[in-house]
Amino acid sequence: MKTYSIAVDEIIRELEEKGEVINALNDRVFKSLFTDDNMRGILSYIISYVTEIDKDYIYENMYVTESYESVHNIKERENTHDLKVEVGSNVITLEMNQFNDRETRFRNSAHFHESIIKKLEKAKKKEDIGRVIQISFDGKVGYSSDLISSIMMMDLKRHIIDSSEENFIKYKINLSKLRKIDYNVSKLSRFERILLIMMENKKRKLKSLAKGDKELETMVKKVEDMSKDPNMVRYINDENLKRIAYEMDMEESNKKGHETGAHEKQREIVKNMLEKNVDIKDIACYTGLEEEEVLKIKGQY
Repeated sequence: MKTYSIAVDEIIRELEEKGEVINALNDRVFKSLFTDDNMRGILSYIISYVTEIDKDYIYENMYVTESYESVHNIKERENTHDLKVEVGSNVITLEMNQFNDRETRFRNSAHFHESIIKKLEKAKKKEDIGRVIQISFDGKVGYSSDLISSIMMMDLKRHIIDSSEENFIKYKINLSKLRKIDYNVSKLSRFERILLIMMENKKRKLKSLAKGDKELETMVKKVEDMSKDPNMVRYINDENLKRIAYEMDMEESNKKGHETGAHEKQREIVKNMLEKNVDIKDIACYTGLEEEEVLKIKGQY
């Protein structure tokens, strides 16, 4: 018995017909992809490439935390990382920010500082607190136009506050930098190929990017399989609908806020004119209000 809607069947069929997949810019796909043990080598490579921590050390000591899967409440889910990895005494969180809007950046910053607080609490018992690192994959340009940029805690004069702050660092991956890149695979670094596979939704291009690299070919196969999974597609479809509804609600709220502000301004104009003993008919003519509305405002003062 099917537990998903006909709409999901149609989405899967349409993806097949177009030769497309749901790419890893979607945070659900992103997390499912890199919590797969078959992706351990690529995840180790990404973290090593960005942080310069030894890849073999990461691979041997990496523990991926499954926090998102058990969270069903939407508000609680917003307060989780896309991916959390512990490597020895280091805590590394990876965030996929497809839209990279202000709210997402604020939430990621809150995650980062929360991780630091937890790490410092443990430091009372341990000498080596390790590092707290956040790696953000940004779908739109944010902090820098560089492919990889790093941010440390500094004062306003760009000085590191104290030596312990060197343990806390954010890395920003600017995915938009690759949107116009030449797809000639021979000219791409392996890191660029991985990022492009995360971004790409055309099967033909995915196969070209992965060709000749067994780990990347496994990565592409995983993405293709997820795009055929009814439960994954249903979840993503529901999340997209929720986001659309949220954006419409925010737009309506902003509109109402603007209308309320305009109404209050109009009331203030009427009040000032009444205080100057301007005739009711003239006020109505000037403001575009009915005389009854002007009289109603007058009665409230």
